Amino acid sequence: EVTDAVGTVGTAAISAQIIAINNLNALTTGVVKATITGASAALGDATTGLTAGANDYTIASGAATASADGVAEINKMNAATTGVVTGSIATTLAILNAAGTGLDAANGVNNAIAIDVTGGAVTGAANIAKLNEVNAFTTGLVTASITGTANDLTSSTTGLTTFDTGGENDYAIGVTGGTVAQLNTLDALTKGVITATLSGTVANLKTLTDNVSNGVAIADNAYTLNITDTGSVLASDLINLDGLTIGLINAASVTALVGTSTEIAALYGVGTNAASFTASSLLNDFTAAGNESVTFTEVAQAFGVSKLMLLTGFAAPVGTNVTSITNIVATSSDGSVNFAIDANNIGFFDLGDTLIGTTGEKITFTYNVIDATSAGTVQNTLTGQQFSVIFA
Repeated sequence: EVTDAVGTVGTAAISAQIIAINNLNALTTGVVKATITGASAALGDATTGLTAGANDYTIASGAATASADGVAEINKMNAATTGVVTGSIATTLAILNAAGTGLDAANGVNNAIAIDVTGGAVTGAANIAKLNEVNAFTTGLVTASITGTANDLTSSTTGLTTFDTGGENDYAIGVTGGTVAQLNTLDALTKGVITATLSGTVANLKTLTDNVSNGVAIADNAYTLNITDTGSVLASDLINLDGLTIGLINAASVTALVGTSTEIAALYGVGTNAASFTASSLLNDFTAAGNESVTFTEVAQAFGVSKLMLLTGFAAPVGTNVTSITNIVATSSDGSVNFAIDANNIGFFDLGDTLIGTTGEKITFTYNVIDATSAGTVQNTLTGQQFSVIFA
């Protein structure tokens, strides 16, 4: 056993320590144990690098040459030891898998090589198989860009394989088609971003898994989600969906929201954000459609006018620069509320928490929005805007 580790080896000339290690290897049929640190190009040099043998070298080699020469360096080091070889390489899948000169799985017993697959997206069953071979070669992180159908990528026989150590590789995956279950399968394979378009009910879409690596939430996936519900949905569910993706959510078919005033207000905060919901979606087109309503889950008698007015402040078409809300008229389905106030939203806040509403009552607010566009130099009055709420 060699107890003094080999120092860092330059790429221009072989070090005396490597010569000494190779001499020991030639002198014995036993196992030489050593910890070796050096440049990949020196340790894996075809003529002056480490010689082959069933020795127990722990090798830290750094970055290999980004070409077929680098693959040869890694194979040379692997042939010298049954121990762990750490390092990295960035090159194309074709070079990594080239017949006769690619990564030698026979010698790669304990590889911890980080591999960055370059040269464009990996696509097609044949190339997915090659990428799986690269993954099987190492316990290190594999980074790659991949495109394919959900069926091909999640196939039990020809789909992507898991990271050897139970974590995730860094795959950026572009998926065509697929189900929630298939996307969740892919999400478990990678800490990279998955890009896909998916349609379904909120109940189905909310079962999508968040992009988590080793228990820590990381960058959200880029899912474009088309909600197919045509009735009411929970505001909390839409908020949670927005937290699962950096892509757009289309909730145009939804006609009613249910939730607490806090949840509804929070949803408006993200729903009017063009980076979260599509322009034709429920929240970006809330007043234009005129048929959406909100059901508050708070007890009716404990709900105040000021909360309603706070929410109506968000109920304006996308792109509106609201400076004030005027000519507000409130009418209720049972006739218990019927008032008109010609004031802006600040005036409404001054009303305080006057208690209104009974269970099952629908209150419709009609109002005008003063819209300041062109950096505030032009003002438009959007008349007849409407917002409805229902007490649960």
